[in-house]
Amino acid sequence: MATVTPAELQHFELLAGFQPDELEKFASCLTVLDYAEGVVVFTVGDSLRSLYMVLSGRVQIDLIGTTVEETKLVELGPNEVFGETTFFHPAEHNNKAWCQEPTRLAELPYATYEQLLKSNCSIAYHLGANAAHILAARLQATDVWIRELLDHDEQIHRRDLREQYHNVFHPSFSTPGGYVGLGGNW
Repeated sequence: MATVTPAELQHFELLAGFQPDELEKFASCLTVLDYAEGVVVFTVGDSLRSLYMVLSGRVQIDLIGTTVEETKLVELGPNEVFGETTFFHPAEHNNKAWCQEPTRLAELPYATYEQLLKSNCSIAYHLGANAAHILAARLQATDVWIRELLDHDEQIHRRDLREQYHNVFHPSFSTPGGYVGLGGNW
């Protein structure tokens, strides 16, 4: 069975500030998963509670909706993590994670993290604090994306209103005796 070395973990933002002995202990908590290109790690509706760390390869996260076709949200490479939202808050996944190429992941099952918490292991608290930092940054980026989307929708809405206005009143402008001004002929 393959294992993760502390050296492989030292560049993850999730593990920032971990001491060498903490990295070694944390590495012993992980399971190494090797996936071929195209393999799905999880998909919409799955209820796996694991945190995944990309050791090598690339993972794409896609949004899948009932009215929206599958859309690429992000591509992740080495030293990046995913699965954190359902790891810290139990829920079904609302997206799909799949490997774009042969990929090696380190998996931390929630049950293992829970054991670390119950034993008051500082690694669990440190990991949680770092994850909160990453999640906050992702939430802020999502807020920006939503604002831009709403602004875009508002621009479309205004364009549609101008077009509706033009379609309603344009004939008045092109016919003799049409709208002349307030009190004019309609």
